[in-house]
Amino acid sequence: MMKIVAELMGKKIFMIPVPVLTPKLSGYWLNLVTSVPMSIAYPLVEGLRNDSVTSEHRIREWVKIPLLPFREAVLNALEEDRQGLVSSRWTEAEKIKSDSITPLHQKNFSGSEKN
Repeated sequence: MMKIVAELMGKKIFMIPVPVLTPKLSGYWLNLVTSVPMSIAYPLVEGLRNDSVTSEHRIREWVKIPLLPFREAVLNALEEDRQGLVSSRWTEAEKIKSDSITPLHQKNFSGSEKN
């Protein structure tokens, strides 16, 4: 996926295999080479330990988002970013106050808040 994104962005990517890289070290590396803060980088990398393969697809009944091939989704995201249509970024994630976020259990499936 990283190679595809780099290709679509017109950038070269260099991957260097390392013998041991723990999630904590990976989080530090991600924080070092990107704008992702460590408070997000570590849990993000830690979450990659588990595969997320499912045969259950009921979510498609509730969330009406068209499925796209990976390359098309990346191109769409890059175009939205180029046009300034991205409403949030990793760099802004820590700036959000927790009291301004509606907990998931207080939302209905359309994403709006329950009354």
